[in-house]
Amino acid sequence: MYEVSDPRVSSSFLARLLRTDYYMRAFRAITTGHSNRRRTQPADFEDLEIFFPASIDEQERLIKDILDQFENYLHFLDISPGKLPWDMDEHDDMINTDDPEPGKA
Repeated sequence: MYEVSDPRVSSSFLARLLRTDYYMRAFRAITTGHSNRRRTQPADFEDLEIFFPASIDEQERLIKDILDQFENYLHFLDISPGKLPWDMDEHDDMINTDDPEPGKA
């Protein structure tokens, strides 16, 4: 388990960033073993470079844009967030791991 200790990055932004296709492919590339015993070595994980906007405000704007696009997509599909198998607010609370103390997450 890792925690965000760099005050330049929002932990909620990082949580979403690390779930993108780009980083999921990067994780698969450093994972070894068989299908039921796959492992990622800590050193390999820690060697991954993570790119993020310099501004926390920009990071939060990107998160908002992504969530807005997702809600628009649901609307396009004529699916209300209430019909999803999860609660959007609870999902955001689980993802938002920001600690109120600056520099700690």
